Amino acid sequence: DDARTTLTDFHWFRHPDFADFSDCRHRESSAEFKQREGCCVQFQIPNPLSLTMSSNGIIFDGARFWVKHRRRDYGPFDYEWNREYDGVELLYQGQKFGEFCSCEEIFCDLKPFSLPQRVVEVAVITLGAILFGVLNGLDEAHKRWAIYDHLTRRGLDRFAKQIRRAS
Repeated sequence: DDARTTLTDFHWFRHPDFADFSDCRHRESSAEFKQREGCCVQFQIPNPLSLTMSSNGIIFDGARFWVKHRRRDYGPFDYEWNREYDGVELLYQGQKFGEFCSCEEIFCDLKPFSLPQRVVEVAVITLGAILFGVLNGLDEAHKRWAIYDHLTRRGLDRFAKQIRRAS
């Protein structure tokens, strides 16, 4: 029984941190998750303190993000197009640690930063999902879904369930 979760199963794609509710006709505060007539999922907004006090997660600020591991933030991780616009440079704290040239040419080395292995795994998976989304023209919700999907496939659910934007 391999029941895969889909994009519509996650209320956090319509959380105020990730989406504009202006397209939602049926907004109401309710503790139960509901879905009506293809509208956005409705829910009670979680306590912001519970998100900030989480031990693990991913915090986005625009294109940059931090990986929270054991209540410590690592980052920012970021990317930018190289000068010739034929590749993408991968950055940690503003320093280049890798480059995406094509699907066949991807280089990464975070060893000089002495990051925990789990942080490296989460950061590289997250950057990979973001780059895939950018290069394939995916919207924000689908980019977030790709991050969630790839993290959960690799057993990193505790990070995937705490993806949010910086306050």
